[in-house]
Order: sequence, then structure tokens, then C-alpha cells
Amino acid sequence: MAASTSLKIAIFLSSLAIATCLFQCYQCNSLTNPECEHKYEKFGRVCPVKVFNGVKNEPIGCRVVRQYVHEEYSLDRQCAYLGETIEKKSNKGSMGVQRIYSQCSEPRCNSAETSKFAAVFAVSMIALKFFA
Repeated sequence: MAASTSLKIAIFLSSLAIATCLFQCYQCNSLTNPECEHKYEKFGRVCPVKVFNGVKNEPIGCRVVRQYVHEEYSLDRQCAYLGETIEKKSNKGSMGVQRIYSQCSEPRCNSAETSKFAAVFAVSMIALKFFA
């Protein structure tokens, strides 16, 4: 009986260790799920291994893509398999299409705007309140 319990505990701990090692990102698109914009926390998922040109690729980070097509805006949170850490890289296409990419290398790092931007915005708003 003791050996059976020890085996169950070992399997549980191994499963827990494997689960914590898997890379996770928020994965959603605001066109198909509007909650992706501000209530993204429930979209945390393990990033699968993907095959590109016959080669298996592990996830290396998370990405946020903001897309503007004429007057329509969408946000896509996804796993990243290629590229490097970037913040707000703009890619303008033809016919009124613009994409802004951010990519980070920590698990679940594709959440809200960067804290630096939020802090600057908050300080600016407070300054306007006091000096207006």
C-alpha cells in the first residue's frame, strides 16, 4: 500500500513539474472574442509545438498584434515561434492596413500595455488635473 501511495505522489509531482515547464501565453482574438481586449486573463493557454517546413518549433515568447484596417481595430494575442523581443513595431501595408507588433520572451507576457506606457499616461493625466 505504501509503495502505491508513493508512486501516486511521484506521478503527481512529475505531472506538476511538467505542467509548470510548459510555455504559456494569452491566446485570443478580439474579432472572434471581444473579451480578448480587456478580460484576457481567462485565455492563458499552453503554447503548442508547431511544425514549420518540416521542423518542430518550440514557443520562444508571446506576441500581441494590433491591427487597424480603415476604421476597424482588432487585437490578437498569440504564441511566438520566431523573431525577437520588440515593442510596438509598426508595419504599414497598402489600402489602409496597419499592424503594430509587440513580442516578449516571458510566459504570459502578452497581457495589457506595458507598464511604462501606463505610468507615463497616468502621470500626464494627474499633471493635467493639477495644472488645468
